[in-house]
Amino acid sequence: MIAEKLLEKLEAYEQSAYDGGFGQDWLSDIGEGFKFYVQECIQQGKSVTIAGFVKYIDNMALKKVIYQDE
Repeated sequence: MIAEKLLEKLEAYEQSAYDGGFGQDWLSDIGEGFKFYVQECIQQGKSVTIAGFVKYIDNMALKKVIYQDE
C-alpha cells in the first residue's frame, strides 16, 4: 500500500469517527491498537508490517461501526 492510500484510509476512518461522535476514542484506540497489534505479532512469532496493521485497524473500524449502530 502506498503512503498516500494509507493516509487517505486513516483520515477517512478518523473523519467517520468524528462524524459518529467518537473521534477522540478512535484516536486513542489507534494508539493502543498499534501496541496490541505488536504484542499479538510477538506472541504469534510474526513480523510487524504496515499491511498487518492496516488489517488490524480495518477490523477495529468495522467493530466501531457495528457497536456504534447498536
